[in-house]
Amino acid sequence: PLYMMMPFINAAYQGMQTKKAKFGTLAILIFVANLAITVNRFKVIQHPEEMVPIGFTPNYFGNMGPFAYYWTGMMIAEYRPRVKKPLLLLALVLLLTGTVMLDRFTTESGWNQGINFTNEDFPNILIASIFFLLLYDVKIRNQIVCKILKAVASLSMTVYLLSFIGDCIYVRKFIIGENTPAIFIQRYFKIIPLHFLLTVLASFPIYYLGKFISGLIMKPLFRLTSPKDQ
Repeated sequence: PLYMMMPFINAAYQGMQTKKAKFGTLAILIFVANLAITVNRFKVIQHPEEMVPIGFTPNYFGNMGPFAYYWTGMMIAEYRPRVKKPLLLLALVLLLTGTVMLDRFTTESGWNQGINFTNEDFPNILIASIFFLLLYDVKIRNQIVCKILKAVASLSMTVYLLSFIGDCIYVRKFIIGENTPAIFIQRYFKIIPLHFLLTVLASFPIYYLGKFISGLIMKPLFRLTSPKDQ
């Protein structure tokens, strides 16, 4: 769905003449999707054996969560904001530390799976944005490294979509049985790197197959949003 929406999202973005309008759209996307997903995890005990969620907004807005990542990327690519790296690193450390602590606290205090359970949760879009700002203007002179990173970057959407399969098969072992910090770290270095590597390798054939199929679908959609056809 995100692929098919890209031409129309691009047209909407390019049709906005001011930075204020683009930033306002991003704020609305985060508010109705990413922030809502996180707040909707809060539950109030109304019966000793039942947890009833308080809905912050209709759940179907949560499906718009990936759009905020895409819109953020377009804004960073266009405006290329310059923020001091030490400030970004400090913000990243504070956010990572805070979300880990909040996640553990909320998991044990009535929240559904913790405050920061999915990629679309509000804290994660802040963390991802800081990573973008830290790395988007880094200059890499080694051509081999550049080619590897470029290849992986071209697969980013495919890797993201395929990672759900690995999450369902073996990453969920994180939450099974005893899970002390020491056990978590041990499992992390055994499971997550392997999960990422297998997902990247599986993404190559699927990416090129998908590129061929999507080309047949996307070209007409891009023509629909082309100014020449207006």
